[in-house]
Amino acid sequence: MFFGRYFITLDDKGRIKIPAPFTKYLDREEEDTIILTNFGSCIRAYPEKEWKALRANAKDQPALQENKLASERLFFSSANMVNLDKQGRLLIPNSLRAETGLKEDIVLLGIDYRFEVWDKAQWDAYQKTSQEKKEDIFEGLSKAGF
Repeated sequence: MFFGRYFITLDDKGRIKIPAPFTKYLDREEEDTIILTNFGSCIRAYPEKEWKALRANAKDQPALQENKLASERLFFSSANMVNLDKQGRLLIPNSLRAETGLKEDIVLLGIDYRFEVWDKAQWDAYQKTSQEKKEDIFEGLSKAGF
């Protein structure tokens, strides 16, 4: 599982160093392939087996709903399969960097079975708006059993 928040730097070749807790988890799961996809303000990163589960779930949904079709077009068409290099780095494709506004300062968020890659300025803006909704967010977490 992926947990925590890490502040890292995008290098001049578009690579990010994955934190040791993330790489240890991937090693335990025998995963070195990560699928990256655009999710609006950030990039979502899925180990291959989680991506396969996500795809299976998407297939089970009714195919004729326009929202589902539009979502699938955006989500799946921006997906890129990448591998960790020997130094534990991921190359973020140019298209995803441009679409999500990634610059040099990056925030990685561990979110259970996936992680997210944010430009720090966008993350800071997101956090600011989240603070305004904090009570609603915590109420929702409580209802969900957290």
